[in-house]
Amino acid sequence: MYKLLSGSDRLFDDRKGNHCLVVGYSEYFSKLFKGLGIMNFIFHNLRHTFSSLLQSELGIGAVVVQGMTGHSSLGMLQKYLHTGLDSKRKAIEMLTSHVLGVSEKAAIPVVPKTGTA
Repeated sequence: MYKLLSGSDRLFDDRKGNHCLVVGYSEYFSKLFKGLGIMNFIFHNLRHTFSSLLQSELGIGAVVVQGMTGHSSLGMLQKYLHTGLDSKRKAIEMLTSHVLGVSEKAAIPVVPKTGTA
């Protein structure tokens, strides 16, 4: 609905942020979440969730996530990522599977030594 009313092709409001705008959105979403029975959750938590899901669960690269969230640096983005032990374990399992899969398929050429050096 916002997209239809805004006349913009962006999903989110792209007006220059100011304190009143931020407070207005925060109050609206806090009431919405509470009405849905979701306590202790604010609009800003959605940014953390979005970043974490993209990178940790879906494996989207940090540079792409940074571009999608508009963070000024990868360091700032890291503050938004909440990777748990399961994500790290999954990464190691994927890496192990990849390396073992490559080693089974790869033919390493063996060149016989001829002559002396």
